[in-house]
Amino acid sequence: PKKSPISGILAAIFGASLALCGGCDRSISGPKITAAQAVASSIQWSSCRLPGVRMALRCTTIKLPTRHANPNGRTLDIHVAVAAATQPKTFDDPLYFIAGGPGQGASRVAFTALSAFERIRRHRDLVFVDVRGTGRSQPMDCKLDDDATALRDALAGELGEKELASCRALHDGRDLGAYRTQAIVDDLEAIAAKLG
Repeated sequence: PKKSPISGILAAIFGASLALCGGCDRSISGPKITAAQAVASSIQWSSCRLPGVRMALRCTTIKLPTRHANPNGRTLDIHVAVAAATQPKTFDDPLYFIAGGPGQGASRVAFTALSAFERIRRHRDLVFVDVRGTGRSQPMDCKLDDDATALRDALAGELGEKELASCRALHDGRDLGAYRTQAIVDDLEAIAAKLG
């Protein structure tokens, strides 16, 4: 039987999330804090609700450079939500989630991860990051026709010149070259450093 492309996407998201959790540097000396403990730090946190999630989470917006090579240039806001560990003893490294899509923010799929990773959450925080241009991080949505053909064409990367020009015009003034995988990785590293 033919394998569904959705299962491949979910496997990639799961693998990326686990890789981010395992990539924490444990060689740094000094006291460590968890993402939940960072609530009391200088980061401005607030209670928030995400779609499909019954409990309130802690959310913040972290300002990051549009281009990490130019830290004094333009900035953008990245939305971060934390579901604190449910038991007092937490591991130092939270589990980070980003979503696939394209264009889907982690805040839109947090409800799925919270139930799927309930056991892991007992001992570590879950951190949901809407990567640049998605979810609550200055989304770059395009207005497409509502019919299934337009959606299929968009997902297959087969939009016409008219649709592409229309979408680009909606985001005139944005540095579209800054919305690449390397920038997302740099954002995640900066966020992890800020959370401690």
